[in-house]
Amino acid sequence: GPHGVAQPAALQAELPRSLKGGKAGADGEQPAIRAGIQSVEDAEFGVDVTTGGLLPTVSVDAAWSRRWDPSINTRRVEDATITGRLTVPFYQGGGVSSQVREAKQVRNQRRIEREQSRHEVRAAVVSAWGQADATRAQITSSQAQVRANEVALAGVRDAAQGRPLYTPPSP
Repeated sequence: GPHGVAQPAALQAELPRSLKGGKAGADGEQPAIRAGIQSVEDAEFGVDVTTGGLLPTVSVDAAWSRRWDPSINTRRVEDATITGRLTVPFYQGGGVSSQVREAKQVRNQRRIEREQSRHEVRAAVVSAWGQADATRAQITSSQAQVRANEVALAGVRDAAQGRPLYTPPSP
């Protein structure tokens, strides 16, 4: 008979211990979910960048120059200037506001896609876990059937050789 048949230890070590652990592992490691999280972060950054077009800007320019004045009294002239500029957008025709709304809509769509990916992965984990449970039950049933067949075979051999009926060893 098939003595010593067992599930490989390496495969068993890779499987989660529970359905909850399988879901948690998928949330942290599954590539589709990780890509969805990154996509949402990218869209958030896009909203921030686009919103920046509605904010005031500040710029500072500095310049320094040195020249020689070729007059009778040759002398050196140095000029230094610092210019600060504050630009406040009063009217933009709605273009930037429209872009902000579009960026927010893209962000919301990415969030929906991330949650859809998370839902699909969790459903796949639950399905796989159910299949694994069914397979474990089938293995247990098959092992019991193998033991019953071994007992029956031993009984047939004993009867054929005229010995008393086989008594199976206790498990």
